[in-house]
Amino acid sequence: MRTVTLRAVIAPSGSLVRDNPRQAQAALERLFRDCEAEAACHAAFPDLERDFARAMARLERDPVPVRLRDPAGDDSVSFRIDQGVLAGSVRRMLMDAGLRRRLPLAIHEAATGRLETIRVGVEQTIAVAGSLAWGMGLSVVCAEDLPMLEGRTSPRSPPRASSSGQAPGVGLRETCGRWPAGTPSRPGTIDRSEMMPALLLSRRRRSSHAAGLGAEVAQALPYQRHAPGPRGHRPRALPDCALGIMASFVERGSMASVDTALFASLTPAPL
Repeated sequence: MRTVTLRAVIAPSGSLVRDNPRQAQAALERLFRDCEAEAACHAAFPDLERDFARAMARLERDPVPVRLRDPAGDDSVSFRIDQGVLAGSVRRMLMDAGLRRRLPLAIHEAATGRLETIRVGVEQTIAVAGSLAWGMGLSVVCAEDLPMLEGRTSPRSPPRASSSGQAPGVGLRETCGRWPAGTPSRPGTIDRSEMMPALLLSRRRRSSHAAGLGAEVAQALPYQRHAPGPRGHRPRALPDCALGIMASFVERGSMASVDTALFASLTPAPL
């Protein structure tokens, strides 16, 4: 290999289980600020943060049973939307630029007991969960993330639950107690002189993953270019300029003359 391109970067010292609630909370607070700053959104939803608190309180008191489309087939399934489901669905919608635009309406409706729009986020969350390799994921998380949550391998204090109701590692200790997990080996010494050029692509400020996670990795690589730019897990979520930058990097084997200024010109769609 001549080059390495990494997307949605997180450092080995990081933990999605530990850090996601805090990142999701920050993304939600940015949504509130963006809606307040945008005239049309503020006019339609003048107090979106209060709407969210009302929706969470309503579903904590009175979860709503619904029928949802089964993402694995054509049938519908019974489901109960409670406070935790709402928080998880909001987090999922924050990660998708298209769904994020629906969130102000979804939150406002949920505050008044209507769940038509938030159902889209619930179905997306179920679909994503059904596509994950949970066995592999648990083998990694139980060996690496659980010790971090318990403070055995990380100096960072375990985070508290966010106001969206998400607490880190809920149910993880019980699950990991039933799942076989090994002990991670200590990282070996890396010869930095043998490292190849690396391009790191991180999401910008509107999603639940901070570009700072990529910056931490970039500091450890001798020949790299960290480009905070577009967001999204899927290749089709990348704009043409990002695909062009990746292609140029691979073709040239270096970021020395590849222009990433177009990332700065990318503006999110209005809410």
